[in-house]
Amino acid sequence: MKAGIEVSDQAKVKINNNFICMNDFQGIIIKENSNAKIMYNEIYKNIKANIALGGKKSSESLIINNKIYTGSSQGIYLCYSDKCKVYYNKIINNYIGILV
Repeated sequence: MKAGIEVSDQAKVKINNNFICMNDFQGIIIKENSNAKIMYNEIYKNIKANIALGGKKSSESLIINNKIYTGSSQGIYLCYSDKCKVYYNKIINNYIGILV
């Protein structure tokens, strides 16, 4: 398996109440021109970032009330995401907590 959840092609999605773990790449990746509301998930033990997003429109994403832990890379990776909102997450024991 590659990424647990991949959002692309100008999608606007809600990702709520999931266990997303042990993927070869990211737990969740939000690609350019897409955005997501990521809430109330447990995201852990992914090889690349547990959550990664970047590019136009992805900066409109919201990451709130997730448990993000034990990642080999970043807990959250934000690239060109100056408007992304990150609130009330538990980010524990990742190689890097949040990389902007």
